[in-house]
Amino acid sequence: MTRPTFANISNTLEHMQTSDSTPGPDPSIGPLSALLATSSEIKLVGHVGTELVSVPLPETLRTALQDLLAQTVTERPGTRTSARRQLTTQQTAEVLGVSRPTVISLLDEFEIPFSLVGRHRRLDPEQVALLRSRLREKRSQQLGVMRELSRQIGEYDANPEDNPLVRRG
Repeated sequence: MTRPTFANISNTLEHMQTSDSTPGPDPSIGPLSALLATSSEIKLVGHVGTELVSVPLPETLRTALQDLLAQTVTERPGTRTSARRQLTTQQTAEVLGVSRPTVISLLDEFEIPFSLVGRHRRLDPEQVALLRSRLREKRSQQLGVMRELSRQIGEYDANPEDNPLVRRG
């Protein structure tokens, strides 16, 4: 028996959210939402081989499920408003002012969370904005270090008036 992977679960959830075959909200959503909101501890129970296993549901997964259920209740069947709000890797590259391959490298280095829609990566605009701020701060710090090193070896003029390369208007 093969173990379910995160990709398989994501694809299944994606299929469930975009399926046009459901006429309306699932009647079990209300009780499931209430259970997630009110229960202090929820356990996932299932079989691993022939053994019955019970595992506590992590808080992050509980929050993700609550968000998913909230979206399911507010959306028409067959639509995904969250997909419309997400950015492609090309759009992200344009926002960050870098190339698309650089964005892919950042994703591979886990610098920013993303979701997969089929084989396509999608990014949350808020996370992209946070990454943009972090990259600007990092760039500013690195420039400060370079400026200080240049100053130490006498290659940096703190006063532009002393620099013969500065044009005076």
